Amino acid sequence: MTDDTGKIIDQRHLENGIELLLYDRSRVTAGDRWQVELKCEAYIQIDESYWDMVTEEEDRLLPDIRKILGDRVVFVATKQRNFVDANERETVLQEMVQQVHSSMLEYLKKPHFPQEFFKKQYRDARQKVLIQQAMDRETGNH
Repeated sequence: MTDDTGKIIDQRHLENGIELLLYDRSRVTAGDRWQVELKCEAYIQIDESYWDMVTEEEDRLLPDIRKILGDRVVFVATKQRNFVDANERETVLQEMVQQVHSSMLEYLKKPHFPQEFFKKQYRDARQKVLIQQAMDRETGNH
């Protein structure tokens, strides 16, 4: 699969329910020089129990927050190296994949990572909703 996201080079389902995809988004920049880029996306399905962790007095905000978050949240990280010789491109990409497997994967596969990341995304979405509501009150749009 190749699109603007890149070519999938690794896909894993972690024990905590996360689906992890690694994309090669490398491209030629000039002559035999490459920008080597590895994009990591960790998809977290929002379990209905996650909403119970965050809904206190939020009932009036919840529909808008749910609309923003949808049914899943995505953790995204990118590694990039510039001006890489064409002969070294594959080696550099594999080193990046190894770095993800040795460091980021340990972080992502923690049992409570999905819930903690959801809480962070929830807080961000809540803030957006509050700002939008304040702007709507300011302009008279209810």
